[in-house]
Amino acid sequence: MYPTQTTTTTHHHTRIHTATTTTTHHNTRIYTATTTTIPLLPRHAAGARDLTPGEADVVREACLAAFDDRQADRRRLLSLRLAECEAELARLQAIELAHISPADKERVRAEEAAAGFRLRVVQRRMEEHEPAAAERRAELEARLGADRRLAAALAPA
Repeated sequence: MYPTQTTTTTHHHTRIHTATTTTTHHNTRIYTATTTTIPLLPRHAAGARDLTPGEADVVREACLAAFDDRQADRRRLLSLRLAECEAELARLQAIELAHISPADKERVRAEEAAAGFRLRVVQRRMEEHEPAAAERRAELEARLGADRRLAAALAPA
């Protein structure tokens, strides 16, 4: 893993992140436990000493549930994208090339090749999603376990 700065440039866009992120070799952004827990900490908690063990456990579980929700959303988006790519490729393959001009034939073949490429990319992402999500969840659990605010609240008195 390689730490990134607060500005990340992608193929088409430049995104500015206010949260600390880590980028893996797959360019997947993983938010640190500190970033993940801040919105979930009780409003009255100024620090770990203010959290009760019950509240710390609720924060931890809320972080994990939010992560699981984000992964489920990503899985749904990938499934939708896969269906769109398959439909587009099927539509292009169904075109009767015998009845169109040579220029249109070339355009259809180029679009079909591009659609096939997009389909393979989405299929690869679908295959990689579950193992990567499990790895990121394990990393999040480790970070939550190492979070000083939660650890201090959960530590025996």
